[in-house]
Amino acid sequence: MLEILAERARTEAAVKAATSQHKRELEERFDSDLKVKERLSQFARTNELDKALIALWEEIKHYPGWSRRDDFEKWNKLQLAGINGSSEKDTNLVEFEHEGKVFKVSVRTWSGMESESYADFSFFEAGEEVFSISCSANYGDYETIYRCINVSSLKKRGNWAKVLLALYGQIQIAKNKVSAEFKYFHADEIKSRFEE
Repeated sequence: MLEILAERARTEAAVKAATSQHKRELEERFDSDLKVKERLSQFARTNELDKALIALWEEIKHYPGWSRRDDFEKWNKLQLAGINGSSEKDTNLVEFEHEGKVFKVSVRTWSGMESESYADFSFFEAGEEVFSISCSANYGDYETIYRCINVSSLKKRGNWAKVLLALYGQIQIAKNKVSAEFKYFHADEIKSRFEE
């Protein structure tokens, strides 16, 4: 019985020592990388790059189909050109030109162990992935709500962040105009329908 207790104590000490050593090695190897990831992830969230990417996708996901319509200019709120799209299994992609540069947004959807829904968004500039996020996805009757849970990549080079934020601003302006117009729906008929 004493031999078993002694062996258990030796095993526990060996496991603790090996685990501590392994953690120290990983810290030495990856600590500075993790700090860069955390700093850039915080930068992305603070500057709402994650929200901008989601909003851009929601705005342009139908553009490839709509671009074949005669009245597409009415729907092309962002004045994008060279619009192409593709869909393969669980990944959808929209490519476009903005101010002479080619950008691309892709979204891959997948399910977790308990049937939770997720979406991985990627933004490309000139064919290179420059920003990506992973989100939870809650599908409703009329819209999908995405919540960013992780910034997967961010490269500071290029103009992509400025472009993404500028397009996000245009999307917000258009939404705010629609909200304001809703308040004044049929306002042009007031004078003919109401008199003092």
